[in-house]
Amino acid sequence: GYLELYNATSGATTLMNTGAFNVLVGTNNTERIRVTSSGLVGIGTSTIAGNIPLADLHVNDASGYGSLQLSQSPAGATIDTGGEIQFAATYRSTSDLTQVARIRGLRENATNNNWAGYLAFYTSTGTDNPSASTERMRINSSGNVGIGNISPGARLQVDTGATGTKGLLLKAVASQSANLLEVQNSAGIVLTNIDANGHLTVSTTTSAYTYYSSSTTTRWATGHDSSNGYFRIIDYVWDGTTRLMITPGGNVVLGNAGGDQSNGPKLLVTTGPDTPGGTG
Repeated sequence: GYLELYNATSGATTLMNTGAFNVLVGTNNTERIRVTSSGLVGIGTSTIAGNIPLADLHVNDASGYGSLQLSQSPAGATIDTGGEIQFAATYRSTSDLTQVARIRGLRENATNNNWAGYLAFYTSTGTDNPSASTERMRINSSGNVGIGNISPGARLQVDTGATGTKGLLLKAVASQSANLLEVQNSAGIVLTNIDANGHLTVSTTTSAYTYYSSSTTTRWATGHDSSNGYFRIIDYVWDGTTRLMITPGGNVVLGNAGGDQSNGPKLLVTTGPDTPGGTG
């Protein structure tokens, strides 16, 4: 091998091993960088292949974790500055490279001594500018995830971006047995679930109601009263009055009759203003 610091013809600086051997670079009598004869690069490790034979670059830290820092250092605190990883591939027969995806880690604000940052994930549509890509997902400094949204207002916010795009798709495997979706409280108790057959279940130790609202105003509610087991339809458009009750025994009450109706008639219609009543 040879070490060529200057080539009068090309002006290049070259560190070359002409044989099928590794090239080592070190400081303080310790190996820091290794380039294998096949072109793989290891930083902080002499074992590059091992369990990651497809990695062209392996960064290792024996005392902690391997790290790679990408940075941008403009003067002062500047929003949307940081580091970026780009992924490229050939896009035509001439072997020209173009960006197909990228990940950016950037500052979230321009406030001095504030380290809030976000991760943004981009992909190319295949029809846009070969060097351009579009942001698809963002994780902000609060840990909120936005898909199709750069300012997510919840742990997960999905914006479809188009009238013909589904917002969320849960697809079961053959012979699915576990629930497709679960909503749990802080104790891990399932409050609502959609099972493998698409059945919606509301489970709770207290009364459980489904509310129907217009904008932020509740209009109607249907559900289970845990105090007596009644099923109720409640009218919030008027005054929160129960309009229909069904007892566990199947008795039906139209209106808001008080007391225990489990031993009453099969059909009871209670009277109210301008409302005829009767029993059946």
